[in-house]
Amino acid sequence: MKHINKLIKSCIVIMIMLIFAVGCSAENVEVKRHIIFIVDFSGSVGENLENYWKIIELVTGCNKPETDTKKLCAKIKGCDRITVLKITGQSRRKPEIMADSYFPKKGFFDSSLRHEKKLKKIKTSFRDNLLNGFEEAAKANNTEILASLRLAKQYFDDVKGEKKIVILLSDMIEESEFYNFRRNRIQAKSILDKEETAHRLPNLSNVKVYVSGAYAGNDTRYDEIMRFWKEYFAKTGAKLKNYTSEMIVFDE
Repeated sequence: MKHINKLIKSCIVIMIMLIFAVGCSAENVEVKRHIIFIVDFSGSVGENLENYWKIIELVTGCNKPETDTKKLCAKIKGCDRITVLKITGQSRRKPEIMADSYFPKKGFFDSSLRHEKKLKKIKTSFRDNLLNGFEEAAKANNTEILASLRLAKQYFDDVKGEKKIVILLSDMIEESEFYNFRRNRIQAKSILDKEETAHRLPNLSNVKVYVSGAYAGNDTRYDEIMRFWKEYFAKTGAKLKNYTSEMIVFDE
């Protein structure tokens, strides 16, 4: 009996050690923080791409190549998953993923040196994918923001992160086959009813949303578009933390 008890205890210890060794990088462990950037690449906002990069740098610390590699993407945390999607005229039919990376924290048996090398490799690849993506011109004819948000919902469902954040870098002017905020008056209730009836309204409960780059030409139009998005995010269950034309205040 004593032999059996010792064997059981030994097995338990081994299992615990294996769990710590795998750490949060294992596929079956939830991501702590999943951040999805949705970046507008329509032609009307091409001059804003540099500002969009500054927001990504604010949140991740991923600046352009530098000599001090210790500061590379310094604001990314262990167990982060960061996805960067493009808003284009084909967001619904042909989504474009600029970057999508998982950043593990140090495992129980990982040496600091080994972990830093692994993390540096992931961060470098992530940052390089961003740089390559931003080298392309913003030239999409349409702006499918609603479709991009539905795509973000799919990514959140796939990853199962504990904290879910969307950062929308856009003028927030939807121009798709369904709606044109640039030309038409925005009837929020009518649009939301149509989206719900067509099963295109995503459930974004527990998602925090930040918007930077919002623009509409004049204050009246700006307020009209902002009201729509406030109603939209309230309807989807998301919490709109910031809606601004400038730099966001990010405190996650």
